Amino acid sequence: MNYTDFEERSAVRKTERLRVSDQAITDLSAGDQLLFERFGQAGERTLH
Repeated sequence: MNYTDFEERSAVRKTERLRVSDQAITDLSAGDQLLFERFGQAGERTLH
């Protein structure tokens, strides 16, 4: 696997994570706000 392949796969994984995050936000109710805050912080650490 060359470097370009690695970069492409990494970008795809990031896109998939963002899509999952968007879906989680969409599915939240007001009672899940605390969970969202924790999930959001974890997601930011993962992406940066």
